[in-house]
Amino acid sequence: MKSSRPNTVIFRYKWDALVLLLLMPLAVINFNGFHDVGDDFAQYLLQAKWLSGDQLAWFPSHAGNYSPGVKGWLFSALLIPATFGTFPADIIMSKIIVTAFLILAGWIFFRILHSFLPAVAAIGCTLFLAYNPMMLDLKNQILPDIPLMATFLLAFYLLFFQKSTTISLTISALVIWFATGLKIPGILLVIPVIGWAITTNIQGRYKFVFASLTGMLVIPVIEFVLADANNGPVWYWHQTIEIISPATLLKNATTYFESLQLIPQLELPMSINKGVLILLGIGWVMGMVFSFFPETGSRHQLKSKYFERTILVFQLGYVFMLLVYPYQGDPVRMLLPIFPFLLITTFKGYVTFFERLNFSWYKTLAVLTGLLLPVLMILSLLKLPSKNLEARKEYRANLNLAQFLKSATDPSEVLKSNKPWAVQYYAERITLPETDSLKVNRSVLSISSELPESGTLSDKQIVFQNDYWKVYEVKH
Repeated sequence: MKSSRPNTVIFRYKWDALVLLLLMPLAVINFNGFHDVGDDFAQYLLQAKWLSGDQLAWFPSHAGNYSPGVKGWLFSALLIPATFGTFPADIIMSKIIVTAFLILAGWIFFRILHSFLPAVAAIGCTLFLAYNPMMLDLKNQILPDIPLMATFLLAFYLLFFQKSTTISLTISALVIWFATGLKIPGILLVIPVIGWAITTNIQGRYKFVFASLTGMLVIPVIEFVLADANNGPVWYWHQTIEIISPATLLKNATTYFESLQLIPQLELPMSINKGVLILLGIGWVMGMVFSFFPETGSRHQLKSKYFERTILVFQLGYVFMLLVYPYQGDPVRMLLPIFPFLLITTFKGYVTFFERLNFSWYKTLAVLTGLLLPVLMILSLLKLPSKNLEARKEYRANLNLAQFLKSATDPSEVLKSNKPWAVQYYAERITLPETDSLKVNRSVLSISSELPESGTLSDKQIVFQNDYWKVYEVKH
């Protein structure tokens, strides 16, 4: 006899609807139309303008290693609709795009967790990921790291949690190509592609592997062409090979290990933060061990083991890439795309541990833990208004600088700066890196990253200054 309970779409996806409802406040929390003195966001927006046909946005011939051309082009292409609006509408629209990817990542993260956790526990863990202080900070910046994180999760979800139909595999291939174009680490999706192929026997698996790998090769070639055949991925590969050494590996390992501890850092006493980190570390080690040994008494299907093993290999591959990757400007950003996978392995480790012990109350414990994790972040959310005040102060300093430069310089004048793309974005003046050999009349330096000797040079005179910027007039 069929159940009298209506099998409606709403009922079947009630937990998904609740998760999306709980993630929607991300669209208004720590969300504004201004930006700090960072350089990356401006590079992506300027390149988006160039891709949309504004050839004056930046010049590939003046690109060098410090330019939008090095940053990859697909994230900039994603921002093209934002550039149709004037400032600050372009910043607002760009942040909406990034936030949408965080909501997508949270939903996919919940779907994966719900395969082995009670719904309430999975929801609590999802809120811990999405409303983490570091995540809230980075989702308010125009960067490709959160879209890459969402793309990674989506690729794994489509391959290991959906039926391998022609439609799902086609979407999976497109997602993999998209990830490769977002950032170079997207190439690591070759690991789940191969992991899926050797654990399935569907007839079209070789076509899918070929299509995925072909896209991974074609995307860098397009990036190479758009970077004027001199920069972009070529520079990164060259730097990777040139600086690799035991000392570099050790330095990177130390840097990223210290940065990893900053991601789940809450506005709590240090002893509690350390306790959370220790518990996460123990869970991850257990998850790693259990991934390679058959589970006894587990209710999960064999395919789940393939997923667990694949994400573990994926994590190890990503860590190896970080050890040789020539970038440490903001190492937390580099760790962000892998953070959800670390949490999945951690939570799976604890679930498997309690299942092996035949602990009958493990579901209750999981639910209580899932309810506790979001509560720990309440103090962090209360700190956001004060952080926004500081960001607004930087934003006003940027506009103040732009107003001076627009009034003191001719539109055709070329400037130099240690934050060239931020200056070019705000002031609408072509700006080269401070290290460029071209002689210019004015240099604009961000005080936070200014060279110590810059203010003492006899051939420079300060003509403008605020809390964040100095403008020097050069005496030729």
